[in-house]
Amino acid sequence: MRVSGDVRRILGSSRLFPLPEEGQFSTLRQRYALSDVRNVAHASDADAAQRELALFEPLIIVSR
Repeated sequence: MRVSGDVRRILGSSRLFPLPEEGQFSTLRQRYALSDVRNVAHASDADAAQRELALFEPLIIVSR
């Protein structure tokens, strides 16, 4: 599996609810997120990351 796939598998879905039964948490988001919006981490593919970085840090030059 590619690195991005491994990262997404470890992070888990960004949609948390309904949560699994207690003790069944298998991803970082299931264990540590507060809600669908307030979760522990974010992951993007390369193209989406470029767009997202431009939104938050327009002064950073990102090159491939």
